[in-house]
Amino acid sequence: MKIYNQNIWGNFSDKECIGNRNELIKELISDINPDFCCFQECNPSTSKKGDNSICVLLEKEYSEVLPQYSSKNFTPIFYKKEKFRYLCGDYVVFSGLNDWNSKSFTWAVFEELSTGDKIAVISTHFWWKYTGEEDNLQRRDNAKEIMGIVKYISATFNIPILICGDLNSGHKAKQGPDTYNTMLNYGLKDVRTLLDDYYDADTCSSIYPKHTDTGYYYDGVMPDFTIDYIFIYKDEKIKALNFEVINTQVARDSSDHSPLIFDFEII
Repeated sequence: MKIYNQNIWGNFSDKECIGNRNELIKELISDINPDFCCFQECNPSTSKKGDNSICVLLEKEYSEVLPQYSSKNFTPIFYKKEKFRYLCGDYVVFSGLNDWNSKSFTWAVFEELSTGDKIAVISTHFWWKYTGEEDNLQRRDNAKEIMGIVKYISATFNIPILICGDLNSGHKAKQGPDTYNTMLNYGLKDVRTLLDDYYDADTCSSIYPKHTDTGYYYDGVMPDFTIDYIFIYKDEKIKALNFEVINTQVARDSSDHSPLIFDFEII
């Protein structure tokens, strides 16, 4: 199985536009061919709007979890509809500090049609400011809410659970490691650490890609800090095969966050 995670930069002022970026993301997904796509900042007013919306571009191969919430869900999950059966899930807006109610998570349990194997996937985006302890506390509260559903899924299904998203905290990020360490203290594992060769490429750029007046994005630069992660709960139930951050020019032009890819097998 393969999962794709990316903050696709949909929360911006009315001076910006999606332009060609959804098409670039679709190009990446077509090349990588993941089973699941987790997005953050998939703003219904930008990323999900128009003929080039991410939903329209993916609809041939992928279904969105909980489509009834699509008009307000900033953290959606898409899955290969001919390969998996959606069993259950929910969309939750985090309590506390929140901008546009975009800080949220979607969770879902899937069954692989050919094998009957089950996997749970969570897409999430934590509070973004880092001006003081109030912001750190809010992110820790986000982590606590996530762990509530992780424990529920684990108790109900006893299956591996992947938590993907933008923590706005990281093991070497300018926001500091506070929330990243909180996730580890809850018993989650950073999938980077499951591989023999630890892969430590940065995931986020402090400089946005350039764009023309017509919305053609170009000249995105390499990431210089890391706040995007894939964690796993019940890591003994999977075999990690590969993890990488896609930092091609297409990826750098598509967003200020590069895609994370994780390949694994359920055992």
